[in-house]
Amino acid sequence: MKRQLIVLVGLPGAGKTRWARKEMYMPETFLYSWVDVLKHMCSPQTDPVSNGYAEGLSAMLYALVRDLSKMTTRLIVDATNHTQSMRQKMIAIGVDSGREVICEMFDVPKDLCEIRSKLSETKGGRLIFDRIASTWQDVIPEEGFREVHYHHGRRTSPEVMERGRRGGEVF
Repeated sequence: MKRQLIVLVGLPGAGKTRWARKEMYMPETFLYSWVDVLKHMCSPQTDPVSNGYAEGLSAMLYALVRDLSKMTTRLIVDATNHTQSMRQKMIAIGVDSGREVICEMFDVPKDLCEIRSKLSETKGGRLIFDRIASTWQDVIPEEGFREVHYHHGRRTSPEVMERGRRGGEVF
């Protein structure tokens, strides 16, 4: 099996974690999920954007990925990776560790992501979602990924979207 760093890109609620949890059962695969870190920083009392948590946790993410990339054949990084500068850091880590760097791009409408995302349920989570959405940069071929695979979210009817807004599950 080739040494790979798989970088997931998409808004919270786009399906990255669901996809990653299925893929992690492949041989020699390790999943690093940013979701667990976000759950801790998004309590109802926390404002991670204004107090600087996000920047510190980003530095921790890159350090962990760098260390993990030395230990496993196939590493999946489940994080939004919503800016080109974030993705460039991941690509550099992958290249430095002799890996193919592959992008799994989850192209799902923002309104559907808002309904699916658990981040929207808390003040801190809502701030993170809005910050990610407002600073979003599309993946472009020149970024340096070996491959980019697109996962398109299905367009959802207005009735299903409304059911999701009222607390029903939308997938």
